Amino acid sequence: MFIQKKSSVTIFLAFMILFSGLTLTSCGNLPSQETSAYQNDMTDFTNKIVELGENINRIDADSETAVSELLSYYDEMDAAFFSLTEMDIPDEYADAEILAERASKYMTQAVLYYHTAFESETFDDMALETANTYYEKAITYVNYIGEVLLGSHVTFEDSGAATTE
Repeated sequence: MFIQKKSSVTIFLAFMILFSGLTLTSCGNLPSQETSAYQNDMTDFTNKIVELGENINRIDADSETAVSELLSYYDEMDAAFFSLTEMDIPDEYADAEILAERASKYMTQAVLYYHTAFESETFDDMALETANTYYEKAITYVNYIGEVLLGSHVTFEDSGAATTE
């Protein structure tokens, strides 16, 4: 059974925790109501992803319900990533909007391939590999959001890759 890679979640969490600390204490300025709401939404998102990661890591791989539990948690993760696209993003974080859309798109693809891998009559290694690739891309785009929230500007190339400045 595939258990979520802890390194990608750790990188993601580092950005989100750093963001939370910096925005709450930056320059002694109080954030606008819109920025505060976005910060709360991002904190809720982060907490949800942490909770789901912990739940995935607690699955007993030998359990008869292991696969259904795993896929259920990934479905919840997909919903959490989709919630990124529904957040009201303050103007100062405008770059986060397209990043959220891409993160959600990649997580949706990952979850579809996880279902394919685990629900096939015989386990589908290629689908699992594809799912892992999409999962890593989703996490990468959430990390880009973290960079935007820390003040970096993200630019996009035609290939869909993002770079920060």
